[in-house]
Amino acid sequence: MVAKIVIDTNVFISALIGSRGASRKLIRRCLQVFGSLDPRQSVGLNLLPLATEFQG
Repeated sequence: MVAKIVIDTNVFISALIGSRGASRKLIRRCLQVFGSLDPRQSVGLNLLPLATEFQG
């Protein structure tokens, strides 16, 4: 199934930080339904270093 959804940056970062919040549940549900996510970001936003900092 191919679907395009928009997830706010705050929700994405919150899902990375918190292990039990609504944001994490939303991301997990998307993964269950769609199998994978293909994150995109706007040209002016550089989220990758921030996400990497929280993971490692």
